[in-house]
Amino acid sequence: MEIPKDKVEQFLKVGEPVYFHSSPNGEGSFRTKTCIRGWQEDHSIMLDLPVAENDRPLFLRKEQSCIVRFLHEGEACGFSTQVIDWDTSRSATWMRVRWPGGVETVGVRKHERIETKVPCKVTREDSTQLDGHIADLSAGGCCIYVPVSVPVSSIIMISFELPDGTRVENKRAVVRNCKKRKNEMSVGCQFLDKDTGEDVSYFVSSAIDRIRTVIGQPQKQILVLETKAEIVEGLRMAIDALDYDVVAPNGIVDCFYRLRMSRPRMLMLSYHHEELNCLDICRIIRKTRGLESLPIFVYGGPDELKDDAKKAGATSYLPSASMIDGLSEFLMAD
Repeated sequence: MEIPKDKVEQFLKVGEPVYFHSSPNGEGSFRTKTCIRGWQEDHSIMLDLPVAENDRPLFLRKEQSCIVRFLHEGEACGFSTQVIDWDTSRSATWMRVRWPGGVETVGVRKHERIETKVPCKVTREDSTQLDGHIADLSAGGCCIYVPVSVPVSSIIMISFELPDGTRVENKRAVVRNCKKRKNEMSVGCQFLDKDTGEDVSYFVSSAIDRIRTVIGQPQKQILVLETKAEIVEGLRMAIDALDYDVVAPNGIVDCFYRLRMSRPRMLMLSYHHEELNCLDICRIIRKTRGLESLPIFVYGGPDELKDDAKKAGATSYLPSASMIDGLSEFLMAD
């Protein structure tokens, strides 16, 4: 669900932990935890200045794209924005990001789980380190497959990376059961660290929301990465008869966030995109887990773009946004 700009303040709370992801899909990208310290409605939100493990401030630049996500009253929330400025004193403590155009929310269902296969590292109480994988995952715990037995009721340390890029490092879990499964041991674990559950909750709830969309009645949605409102409106009117919603993201960061969260039917991409070359956008999408087969229609640009667009990963090329015959055939074939 998308919360409009004038309702954003209802989702903010001073002291609320948040996750800050800088430059998504770009050079110098990093993820870290920080905290909301205040805001000026319709202008900016103040956060604690993100720091690295050595307590030194992480690299930032003005107008740097970023995503902020957090949990609020049982909902996973997130928004894309840009860095305004930060404290430059020796005791630097704060930074500011722009007031977002809206907040995307997904309901978190307690301890709902999904099947997955995520590589992990486990450290037993005797300091033995094991390589394994997580077979299913919930906010409360997980099932791990490892090569040897792990004592029930013992405390282990577990590290893994979620498919959305969030890293969980050396978090505690208690072993609830351990059973032999063919040539491996199936170990049921309960997370003991609250922030681990928050990380996993955000990923699991988002994944389940996407799964339910696919299995149930999917929302027919087309993303159009286009800065000219008249082109977006023209596409909206042309596609309306096919019963599809046309959504125009607020920039490239918002586009990638929506691609991950809502799994639209396709992306329409203007050749004349200002933030990033459209062919580079195609290449990034094709290298992003879960988006390898997303239909991408590139439009506009010179005639020779057709072959270059296909090589970059585009599904098809349209000389202009108004020439949607091929697009209509593609959608009607669903």
